[in-house]
Amino acid sequence: MITFQLQKLSRVCNTFCGKVICCKATFFDQSISLTNVNMVGDLLEELFYPFYKEVCPFLIKGPKQSTPDFYDSKYNINYEQKAFCRNPNFDISNFSSFVNQLSKPMGINEKIFKTKYLIFEYRSSNEGFVITKFWMTDIWKLVNYNRKYPLSIQVKRNIWYNIRPCSKNTWDDPEKTANKFIECLTECIQMCPHLLDKENIIESITNNWSRRIINAQ
Repeated sequence: MITFQLQKLSRVCNTFCGKVICCKATFFDQSISLTNVNMVGDLLEELFYPFYKEVCPFLIKGPKQSTPDFYDSKYNINYEQKAFCRNPNFDISNFSSFVNQLSKPMGINEKIFKTKYLIFEYRSSNEGFVITKFWMTDIWKLVNYNRKYPLSIQVKRNIWYNIRPCSKNTWDDPEKTANKFIECLTECIQMCPHLLDKENIIESITNNWSRRIINAQ
């Protein structure tokens, strides 16, 4: 049933491709076109939600400025919606926050296996914006592995900020697995200079991952 639900939602999202989104505001009786790309992410969440709701009747909006963007209360699935123009430049998650969430008893299940990413690529047009492509994918598909850092991480002045996406051309790489993601995340935790209580965090994540594997067998 969950797979069928995901398929229905994916089909709806794919119908958005090729559609033009024209944004206008009225001010002093004048109609003004809005083309600021910084507003696209929040705008698409508002526009697409009613369409999601038609095929996912138990879908509710998440809290503002927090995760998830949407939550299916029947199937316990979190949805994170992202949008980009040409190259993926969005933040997947704050690194420290994500690590702490994974160390909680249900963190692995909730953040790795019960979270789907709805990603839309768009381009600007004379009329507004056009959706060009859609992906529904998992977090372990979205990142680079074993380059400067074990995972693609935004680091500034030795502070590890956000997990960042890799090139969209590698999101379908079959060698990217959940297990590889956890292994590389553990390496990141060990390398991060400002995380506290690393050993306990790694132990908690490792134990949670082991329990997940045993329960899946």
